[in-house]
Amino acid sequence: MQHYDTMKTRRRRSLILGYGVMTLAVGLISVICILLVLGYRFDNLTHRVEQGALLQFSSLPSGATIVVDGEKQGFVTPGKQDVSAGTHDVTFTKKGYRNWSKRLSVRAGELRWLNYARLVPTTIATSAVKEFDAFAAASASPNRKWLAVLEKADTPTVTFIDLSDNKQPKYISITIPSSALTMPSGSAHTYELLEWDANSDGIVMRHRYGGGEEYIRISPTRSSDVVNITTKFGLNFSDVQFSSSDILYGIESGNLRRIDVGTGSLSEPLMKNIVTFRLYGEKDVIAVRHKDAAYSVELLVDNKTNTIASYDDTIAVHIALTKYFGDRYAVISRGASFELVKNPEKSAKDGMEKVVTMTYPVDIQWLDVSKTGRHVIAGNGSLVVTYDIELARRSDSVLPGVAAGATQPVAWLDDFLLVSATDNKLRLCDFDGDNQQIVVDALPGAPAVLSGDNTLLYSFAKNSAGTVSLQVSQMTVR
Repeated sequence: MQHYDTMKTRRRRSLILGYGVMTLAVGLISVICILLVLGYRFDNLTHRVEQGALLQFSSLPSGATIVVDGEKQGFVTPGKQDVSAGTHDVTFTKKGYRNWSKRLSVRAGELRWLNYARLVPTTIATSAVKEFDAFAAASASPNRKWLAVLEKADTPTVTFIDLSDNKQPKYISITIPSSALTMPSGSAHTYELLEWDANSDGIVMRHRYGGGEEYIRISPTRSSDVVNITTKFGLNFSDVQFSSSDILYGIESGNLRRIDVGTGSLSEPLMKNIVTFRLYGEKDVIAVRHKDAAYSVELLVDNKTNTIASYDDTIAVHIALTKYFGDRYAVISRGASFELVKNPEKSAKDGMEKVVTMTYPVDIQWLDVSKTGRHVIAGNGSLVVTYDIELARRSDSVLPGVAAGATQPVAWLDDFLLVSATDNKLRLCDFDGDNQQIVVDALPGAPAVLSGDNTLLYSFAKNSAGTVSLQVSQMTVR
């Protein structure tokens, strides 16, 4: 009996010891896994465990060879690689394409996405799609499906080009009827393409005549639905911007109003003494109020107005509004200074804060924000400055050929790529100015737009006969 109890006790001790070792092993493995996930690795050079960073790679097209700090990786895009904290040089290469390179600094434990590399073919095939007898302006819709072309600035005819089919674009010509226009005799008439709505269903045009102006909405999908916003409401609007297909916001005698062309209703003044505004989404508004020799930057959210900043009126103020990961950001520039304000809808004690204040070498002439809301760009002439909200980093770049004193913003080709054609050369570059590539000769001031599948790039160019053509460049190697 005693021998049996002894064996039982030994067995119990063995089980306890085994379970204990297993528990310690599981705990140790869990700790190691957590450390690995956090980027900790054993460095063979320093013989220490150090926390690194993780790089995620992607390119368009995929299948690019990845070189990190001169060392070719054993995989192609998309993929990922652990690296040490610090500065690294990354290059993507692919046969038939120009190299794409980036120098970046990463912090310990950081996950950095390099998922925006657009590889440009070494040789680009470009062909004419349509020639226009005259060309005044063009505008691309947000969904990249439509191009609106105004051939003559004094004629209210717009040609809409449907780019849905890469092989066979379709053309729709809409002439605004004289019954929808104010046509005083003896006056010169000019027309401008202003802004598409977010759904790419319609565009607003401005008609100037003599000493007056009016705003007209037309749609390529509803060709008979032409609305003269000015005459419909009997008010002189300015700075009209789309909220949705039938809803717009506009300034009337300094009053900001909401305009519903569908129901024919007009709101009471939402804000007063407004000189300029920017609409974000359907109803968030940032505006500059001018009163008593002072400018104030104000935000309208959920029918509540909040003052963000105030200045004297000796220097013009530029504004923009964006959202990133659920947080609003107000962008304000005045002269050579730039401010980014987080949570501008709140008071200072409840969470409004200046994220960054910077000074530029020259006065800022324009502000813009990327479609994702992550990148704010500002500029004057060839100088472009980018602020990355996610990484809290500033990048200064120069786009050759951009005229000094230019007040028009560089355009976004996609969420990370800028495009410019000021010197008759269509240039692409990353948001931070890296990887500048000349693609094709192009018409300054005209838009460039990618096809929905990213294989084609549409732009405008003046041909040898002196007329303007819509052209298409092949952005993938066949």
